[in-house]
Amino acid sequence: MEIQVNDQAFTLTDGDTVFDLLRERGMSNRPGLAVAINEQVIPAIDWSVCRIKDGDRVLIIQATPGG
Repeated sequence: MEIQVNDQAFTLTDGDTVFDLLRERGMSNRPGLAVAINEQVIPAIDWSVCRIKDGDRVLIIQATPGG
């Protein structure tokens, strides 16, 4: 399935979760991440159960120390 991640095309397997996406991008262990799907923030506690759907727009941001 095709999705947008930070305004770039990305391909995922049907049924992948937010955590799967982060793992595929090498980001699953990074602290300070926030994820939104279609402009709705997904709490980190839900990343392993929140499935991404074809056409979703995903935004991943990372907080940085010192602003």
